[in-house]
Amino acid sequence: PPINLIISYVPGPQFPLDLCGGRVLSYFPLSVLTDVSGGLNITCFSYDGMLDFGLVACPERMDDVWSLIGFLRKALDELLDERVGDEFRHGVGVDLVSR
Repeated sequence: PPINLIISYVPGPQFPLDLCGGRVLSYFPLSVLTDVSGGLNITCFSYDGMLDFGLVACPERMDDVWSLIGFLRKALDELLDERVGDEFRHGVGVDLVSR
């Protein structure tokens, strides 16, 4: 393929939404892989002060996408620690994500 990674960011509403009488807690961004798009797609969607990630990988080109997710988690933790510390992390719900 002409490329091996696509990264997309979709800015969403920065206020809570309701759907069928319930609060939308987060999004699960997903995309697709094609012969042209390469072996890895990372899609990010922001919503109500949070940033959700969706990773789709071709197992023939990336056999351990979970290690990339671990590196991403570590990098985001480092950025949050440098920027604002635990008070902000709790406010945006980062502590709700399993590590």
